[in-house]
Amino acid sequence: MTRSSNENNAARGYLHILFRHYKQFQQVIPTLGSHIAALPQDLLSVIDVYAGTDKKYKNVNCVELSRALNKYKNNKALYKAEKMIEAYLNTMVSSSPRKTVGLDNDGLMMFYPLKGIGKTLKIIAGRPHFTCNRVDQNRPRPVVTAYFS
Repeated sequence: MTRSSNENNAARGYLHILFRHYKQFQQVIPTLGSHIAALPQDLLSVIDVYAGTDKKYKNVNCVELSRALNKYKNNKALYKAEKMIEAYLNTMVSSSPRKTVGLDNDGLMMFYPLKGIGKTLKIIAGRPHFTCNRVDQNRPRPVVTAYFS
C-alpha cells in the first residue's frame, strides 16, 4: 500500500477510512479516539454525519466534508489520526495472513479475519497502475477503503 494523490480525499484513501469508519478502527487502535476527540467540533460534527450516512447519500455529504477538510487540512490531530490508520493497515498487510483475495469494481479486495474482535478487516486497494499500455502488477495500489464486517 502507498500514500498517493488520494491521501487527503474524503471519498477514498486513508482520510476516507478515518472519516467513514473511525468508530470501527477505535476498537483496534486504542489511541485513535484521543486524536478524534481533539478535532475541532465543527469538523467532528461533519465527520459524524458522514460516518453515519447511508451509502446512497455518501457523495452528497462527502462534498460537505471536503469543504470542512479544506479549513482544517493542517490540523495535527487529524494528521496523526490519519497516520495511525495508515500504520495499522500497513501492519495488517505485512504481518497478517489473508483469508481470501478477490476483485470487485473498485479493485483488489483483501480479507483479514481478526479473532480478537471477531470481525474481518476488509481492505480494498485500487486498480493497478498502467505502464506502457499494460498493467504493472509490481507497483503499489492506492488504498480505496477499509472497514470491518
